[in-house]
Amino acid sequence: MGQIEVQNLVCGGEAGGAFESILFSSTHAFAFDQDQGRLRTAQYRYGNPGIRIGRVRSSGHRISLTEKQNVTFLMPRNGALSICIAGRNVVIPGGGSGLLRPNTRTTHVRAPEAGLFDGLVLMLPEDGLRQIAVDAGIESALCRDLLPAKAATTQRLASYLDFLIQDLALQDGGVMPPRTAASLDALLRDLLADWLADVTEAAATSAVDLLRVRRAEEIFMDRADEVISIAEVARELGLSLRSLQAAFHAVMGIGPKARLTHIRLERARASLLRAEPEEQVTAIALDCGFTHLSRFAEAYFRTYGERPSETLARKRRISDRPARYSA
Repeated sequence: MGQIEVQNLVCGGEAGGAFESILFSSTHAFAFDQDQGRLRTAQYRYGNPGIRIGRVRSSGHRISLTEKQNVTFLMPRNGALSICIAGRNVVIPGGGSGLLRPNTRTTHVRAPEAGLFDGLVLMLPEDGLRQIAVDAGIESALCRDLLPAKAATTQRLASYLDFLIQDLALQDGGVMPPRTAASLDALLRDLLADWLADVTEAAATSAVDLLRVRRAEEIFMDRADEVISIAEVARELGLSLRSLQAAFHAVMGIGPKARLTHIRLERARASLLRAEPEEQVTAIALDCGFTHLSRFAEAYFRTYGERPSETLARKRRISDRPARYSA
């Protein structure tokens, strides 16, 4: 049986506890990036009751959630995802992918400068994915969250999910023949095994790079508010600047300077969103480690689609009026 569930949300400000996503176990907090936001979530099921395929379109939002049972594949097509898990921030760019085990996390769904965020979600029980990995002899691939995969592997999986969504939408809840459902399920499992195999191959060659990146990120987190250079961090880790840069590009697809800037931007945005009435953008930027204010404003706009002053003004408008809720 093909099943489709659609959830639409249009409102301003924070939706708080009134909003519960149809995709995840529980939603703790939700807020649109703009005063008037839009979110459309569609969830599709087919013959395998444990597998759910989702498509999310959003003007941009933040959501704090807990997923208790399912692993989650995230594949942003337009826009990007910034995910915080236990204090660690990771970005999944458009065209990329990541896998998350059951956990509690905060996700910033970032829309592109023009248009809506558009992304695919695939969810299945953790035991089911582990069995796929065991059958393929690659169980070691499931050792951590946010596993990276090559663009070609991600594209094959995303294209198949697009096909399934279109096929299920055409059926509009009609009965799917068991043999058809079994064939669709078998191909999806093969693609998931390919994705995990790709991850395992990459992990085998990047264990040292991953350790280097994690150690550098610890320094970034501890000293993001200081004036530090990447060369200084490399020396502290006993590495050459080139080795540290290569590690970041291999693991995250960006350089260490870009990663440090992103950490500072996330802190600046969090500070702007909880700023007291007397606080100003300049002081917040300086406190977060930015020394060139125009570059800070440019980077902030590229990342969040609004100027720091606009974030601060929006926060003050929301604080000055009763919260509005919509489900």
